[in-house]
Amino acid sequence: MPRKLAAGNWKMNGCSPDLTEARRLREACPDPSAGVLICPPATLLSRLSDLLQDSPIATGGQDCHANGNGAHTGDIAAGMLADAGAAYVILGHSERRTDHAESNDTVRAKAEAATELRQVQDRQADIDRLRKRKAAIEPALQDPATALQAARWMVGCEADLQARSRGMANARASLEVARDRARYEEGRRQVLDKLSGQAS
Repeated sequence: MPRKLAAGNWKMNGCSPDLTEARRLREACPDPSAGVLICPPATLLSRLSDLLQDSPIATGGQDCHANGNGAHTGDIAAGMLADAGAAYVILGHSERRTDHAESNDTVRAKAEAATELRQVQDRQADIDRLRKRKAAIEPALQDPATALQAARWMVGCEADLQARSRGMANARASLEVARDRARYEEGRRQVLDKLSGQAS
């Protein structure tokens, strides 16, 4: 059975002094029975992530743009959230649909971009682990007593590393496809909005 997740969305609330609430929560719940997630405003995300580092409490963003970068004033990309320490992002919230007229297509494009980014990050983490394992094996190659077994381990490690690298390339390609799809959907929405305005 999947582990339950208790998530707190701070919405458009909170300034620096409110970080003490998260500190109290960390001290009160050192080993929670469920996953705990806090999604603060973007202005607090990096500081909150630093505060909760090495704790069982995760942080997340309240929204992300479907594109990874670009001329989108006031928006934030999934990669920026991850860089600030976020492990999650809220998408498709009713308030975003109401206040910003987000459609199912918009939410899907955002979700695809966030998912593809996570897959790239996971594959990169796998590659980093394999590189560390490979580096740890190399000294054993110099010892005649362990050289044969170490060589076998090195061959297996190198094969895994090449496979993960191919997977990374595919994941990056999928990420670009998701971003292209997001740009197409955004352009289509702008055209429809313009046509609708002309019709009225």
